[in-house]
Amino acid sequence: ASDVVRDEGVMIAFGLDMLGLEPVWNSRGLVKGLKRQSFAEDSQRVRRDMVFTTSGLFRDLYGQQMVLLNRATLMALDASADTIRRDHPALSLALAAAIGELGKEAMGGAESLQTNQVAAHWVVQTRALMAQGTVADEAGLLASLRVFGDAPGSYGAGINRLVERSGAWEKRDELAEVYLRRLGHSYGGSGFGVPAQDAFKQVLSNVENTYFGRSSNLYGLIDNNDAFDYLGGVSMTVEMLTGAPSNNY
Repeated sequence: ASDVVRDEGVMIAFGLDMLGLEPVWNSRGLVKGLKRQSFAEDSQRVRRDMVFTTSGLFRDLYGQQMVLLNRATLMALDASADTIRRDHPALSLALAAAIGELGKEAMGGAESLQTNQVAAHWVVQTRALMAQGTVADEAGLLASLRVFGDAPGSYGAGINRLVERSGAWEKRDELAEVYLRRLGHSYGGSGFGVPAQDAFKQVLSNVENTYFGRSSNLYGLIDNNDAFDYLGGVSMTVEMLTGAPSNNY
């Protein structure tokens, strides 16, 4: 949250651009909505699938931005809605539940799953959930969740405190389990701060790169425990789930 104050939302903008979205501004210079960037067929651009992990203070100060990020992921999914209905008709009900929150802003789109990672991963995750017995509309919602953070009223990923209490744990996987449990609350279509640890675990299993914003040189990367609490926490959890740490930037 403190870096958002300093850089006026650079990391939020970075995430939106990776998704192929951009803000729409009103005459006063305030964001009033989002619009999809149009990708030319020969541009070789891809809508990158993004998972947003937030802090408790960010939740308190920037709840509207969390809603905005959730909407951005749904708009990216919607860019391939026509393709999904055509090639995966069995997922039509699940798709309707996932993008239903967009209302009249659900424009549809025929982007291929090769250029839309959000849609491609959503198809795989939704089919897996339905194969496990999850009903279609619930599966579609769960597979669309991409914004996660602490439960309402709580703060921190829990890694910082445990690192300082090395006698309280034996294996690093125990720290990763704490990270999953604490930050596995979704801020999306299913509610604001709803426990969704299974969905969080699923999306982290596909993470390749992680990004941590720093907008000040007044302190170093390890002068403050936020870096290893959040960036270290997600990297270690990805390593537990996939066998290799993410590429951390």
